[in-house]
Amino acid sequence: MSNTQASVNFTVDSVLSDMSDIDYRIEELKRQRLALETDLNGFISADVTEQLSGKDYNCGTANVETPEFKVKCVVTKKGKWDEKQLAGIYEVIKASGENPSDYIKLSYDVSETAYKNWPEKISSVFQPARKVETSKPKFSFERKK
Repeated sequence: MSNTQASVNFTVDSVLSDMSDIDYRIEELKRQRLALETDLNGFISADVTEQLSGKDYNCGTANVETPEFKVKCVVTKKGKWDEKQLAGIYEVIKASGENPSDYIKLSYDVSETAYKNWPEKISSVFQPARKVETSKPKFSFERKK
């Protein structure tokens, strides 16, 4: 028996209406979740900031405990690069006789891991093209037993 046959008491409109209601409730729950995450961030931000201070761009993992929960907050970073500046740097490296592809992906993107390992004379040239953004904090939690 197909789903259509099993739901003879339903019409296409009633099924679509129910699906629409569910979609609305999902979006409402997402809004509520976001508001609660904002509240949670407000409650624990001082602890998170303290734990992450001094770390690379104040990013990393912070752990906060309440009487009932263990909360893990992860703040990541992402390096963004100015493509116009990278295009210029590409040409400078090329003109110096080195292979610019050793440092720059042709899409004018730079590996953050590679950037950290470059000698100062190379990384300093790239620094003006680099912008670091942090992520929205991601929370996970578990109830204590």
